[in-house]
Parts: sequence; structure tokens; C-alpha cells
Amino acid sequence: MKRPYFFIFILCIAGLSWSKMYGGTLPVNRFDTQLPIGLLNVSEKTLKLKEETFSLYETCEHLFVPLQTVIDMGIAKEEGDAYWKLTREVGIKTDKPLDWVAPNLEGEMVFKMGEKQILLGDTPTYSIQVEGATLIPLKALSVFFEMIQVPGGYLAQAKSYEALNYLEVTPKEMINTSMYPIYFDYLDMYWDGENFIDVCTKNQIIEPQGIHSLDLQQEIEGKAVIYLGTYLESVQDFRRPSPEVYGQRPTSLYQSYEKAKRIQSLEKIFPKFKVMVKMNYQVGTFENGQEVQLWRSEKGQYHVLIDETGKKVIVPLGSVQIIGDNGQGYRQATQQELEDYVNLKDYESQTTALLWTDLLRQRTYAFEGKKNQWKWVKTMKCSTGKDTSLTPSGTFEIQYKIPYFGERRGFRCKNASVIFRDYMYHSILFDKTGQYVKSGLYQLGSRVSHGCVRLSEEDSEWIYKNVPEKSKVYIE
Repeated sequence: MKRPYFFIFILCIAGLSWSKMYGGTLPVNRFDTQLPIGLLNVSEKTLKLKEETFSLYETCEHLFVPLQTVIDMGIAKEEGDAYWKLTREVGIKTDKPLDWVAPNLEGEMVFKMGEKQILLGDTPTYSIQVEGATLIPLKALSVFFEMIQVPGGYLAQAKSYEALNYLEVTPKEMINTSMYPIYFDYLDMYWDGENFIDVCTKNQIIEPQGIHSLDLQQEIEGKAVIYLGTYLESVQDFRRPSPEVYGQRPTSLYQSYEKAKRIQSLEKIFPKFKVMVKMNYQVGTFENGQEVQLWRSEKGQYHVLIDETGKKVIVPLGSVQIIGDNGQGYRQATQQELEDYVNLKDYESQTTALLWTDLLRQRTYAFEGKKNQWKWVKTMKCSTGKDTSLTPSGTFEIQYKIPYFGERRGFRCKNASVIFRDYMYHSILFDKTGQYVKSGLYQLGSRVSHGCVRLSEEDSEWIYKNVPEKSKVYIE
């Protein structure tokens, strides 16, 4: 076989294989179900059905109900390859396999987006997951129940009339299960990272036992989109409620997802700086040979380590061997990245000024404004502590200021802004008269200090004059 024809043959086989597996369409974009988004809390509101009372949960201004609760309310579950389907079968006690039983949900719990799409009859809904449990928006139960708001929560009552569903909807296609033609309108719902987008399809007809394949998209107008589900707007002449009635426009929730996704990407740009040590022998809960993060070292006296719970623990000076840090010299960040980081991380200050020292890049950034509205003002090259005299990381504030110090030790550091014990922002070292540079000018950008944050004379003076006491300081 000649080579050109051979490649054509291979392409044809690949196309047929793809069509067989995916119905001729590309797989759609979904939410990252491994991304922690925020905290889910037990709500003060409850859900009642006859004599039973069920707990509800809330986050991002929305109420949620566990799928196990939905099953306990008499709704049957059918599991497909890429979705769960819930059907109305009041009074039927369904099996509860072990992997379906929700754990006891208490307190604040980190939640993520649900892995599978969920269909309530022919109505799609998103879900969230937490600690092995799947939850759906409370409003989605309006497909099966009349949801009546009462003092302290909601009352679910069986609907007096329910439309018969002759269209079976899956995430890939619609199937007419009746013996009659069905005409309908539908919309494919998408999220583009900022807004909801509906792609409407009108005046469709499916013959008896026929199938209508969905033509789903990965991007719209050149922008990547996440497919949310396909919603029937009308069937025959019956106009259905809007998706909002079933809680399918959770703007605040999806905005929280986008925020978490942006923070995740920024944390890769600004990874946490760490210096690790190896234990020479057992000290408390630290085992011999264990690697532990070093927080700071008290000059010639002891080390302070950070255990697995984040607690700071003092250990003897000779109990550890310093391994080293996780590197420095990352590319310099853009103004947009800096502002996004401090704003999305909800950094705050008692004043209109904020400082952030980036230990990896050996830069100190100044911002002005207020929480979630910080604007970058200035970037300053600095020098923080070397491994044996580490600058402590964490959240501090400007406690007080002194114009200079060090004369008794034969040098002068100017413009000192103290943040913790004897750790401070100050200038490079001058002779004790303060006229001539003694050391540090050409070391800015490297970790060479005894624990303080050194700056040029001009930058230290700028902080001294422009960043008032009580201003928050973040060192990472």
C-alpha cells in the first residue's frame, strides 16, 4: 500500500473508533472534581416530609440535601456510566449499598464539585461532594415535590399532578420511549468561567423509539466552556419551568469554583518557601531521621520546627541537621498576578497599607487599598535570612519603628520597622556613622541576612515613611 493511502486508511480507522466511543463528538469539558472549593456547613433550616425531619446544608448562599436523604424520601436511584438517575417511586424502599450511605456530616466540611451528572427524571442538576457524600441543591427536589417554605425550613409534599416523561434524557442523547412522535425544544447549558450560556435548539421531533444525539461543545466563540446539562424547555405543548426554579443558576457557587481554580494556579506561581531539617535523634513526637520544616532559629540557643498540625515546637540546637530550602529564583511575577494573589487570598490590614515578602523571589511587595481591593504600589529587592538564621514565615504587623540601631556593634542599620521580636525590615549595613555602606548592597536578592529583611536605604526609608504601624505583613 502506498504511503499516502496508508495514512488516509489509518485516519479513517481512528475516526471510526472515535465515533464509536464518543458518538462522533469530542468529550465535553467538566468541572475539576478534585479541587477544594470552600466550606459546607450544617444549616439551621431543616426539610420535613410527613413525620420525618432531615438536615440541610449550606454554602455560597445555597441549600443542599444529601442524596441519601433523597433516597430516604422514597426516590429510586438508577446508576449509569456517567450519571445517576433519580425517579419518583413514592413508598418504595430502595436498597442502600454501603458506598451510597452518607457519613455523618457535622461542622465545617471542605466540598468539591460532584463527579457525576444527576438526572431527576429528565431534569439535570449539578451536585457537590464532601467526605464521601453527594449533595444536590434543595430546589432540585421541586421536580418531585411541592417545596413549601415554613418557619425553620421547608416542607415537602407530593405533587398532585406529575407530567409523564416519555423522553429519556442522558448526557449524550434523548430517547423517545413512547409509541408517538414527540416534538420539543431544549437548551444546552454551559458555564464560561464568568457567565451562563444557553444554546437553544427549537422545533425538534423524535419518532417513536427514536434517538436524538446531542451536539455538545467544548468552546463557544473561542472561549472554553463547561457543559452543565441539557434542559427540556417544552415537550409537546407543555411549557416547563425555567432552570432557575430547580436551582440551576448557582452563580455564587460557580464563582467560588473559579476563585479556587485561580488560587490553585497562583499557588503554583507562588509556592510556599520551606527549609527542611532532619532529626538527629527523637525529640517529643519527632522521630529520629524524620524530615521536618524549620520555622526559625534562635541565635545559638534552639530551633523552632513546624509539626504536621502546624504547631510550632522548640527543639535543642543540636537535635537537627539542616537539609536546605526548596530553591529560589522563580521568574518575577506580574502586577496582575500579585494583585490577584493578595485579593483572592483575602489578605487584610488594619491600615490602607500591606506588605508581602516573597521568600523564593527575594522581593518585598507593597500594596495600598483594602481587603479584596489591594493595588500594587512598589516592588523592592530584599535579602532574608539564610538557612541557619531563617526569617520566620507567617502573618505579622508593623509593631513599632526606630530610625537606626547597631552602633554599639560597630555598624548602623537605618529605617527599622519591627514586626516580631527582633525581626524587622531595615536597610543594608552602614558604618556606625551611617555614611558609608559596610555590607549588603550587592547581596540584595539573596538569602544572606541574620533573619531580618534587608532592603536598600531608599526602599527601607520608603517603608519607614509610607507603611504605618499596625499594617499587616505577610512573609511566605
